[in-house]
Amino acid sequence: MKTMDQKLGWVLLVFTAIFYYLTSQLPKDAAFYPLFITIMLAGLSIVFLINAYRNSAVEEKPMFQGVEIKQLAFITATSCGYVALINVLGYFVATFLYFIVVLFGLKVEKTKLLMISVGFCGFIFVLFKILLKVRLPQGLII
Repeated sequence: MKTMDQKLGWVLLVFTAIFYYLTSQLPKDAAFYPLFITIMLAGLSIVFLINAYRNSAVEEKPMFQGVEIKQLAFITATSCGYVALINVLGYFVATFLYFIVVLFGLKVEKTKLLMISVGFCGFIFVLFKILLKVRLPQGLII
């Protein structure tokens, strides 16, 4: 797995170099944001590479060891239902119900379950509806 991380780090650096070359061909005013993103990607790629080489001697467990098929099937089915219900119930109602069902299915305490569901929906409401004024899918209820 570590050699895969090392290869991925080098691929990301090559991608960053290509992106930098393409960004350098843009007009100076238009190149500011893509150049910023390129520098961020280069920095993160270098940090990723350093960690990959530093941890190459550490042996890891297989990637999906301990994953229960029942939980995976439950989350997949619930997520499909969530996507289907967003346009029917509206984003906030569907998201609230999705969090309730998933966290209940994963046996989270009821108080934490409610706090997470309400907190996430409240955070998204304030961020997107109030601050950014983004329209979210509305359904029959809200």
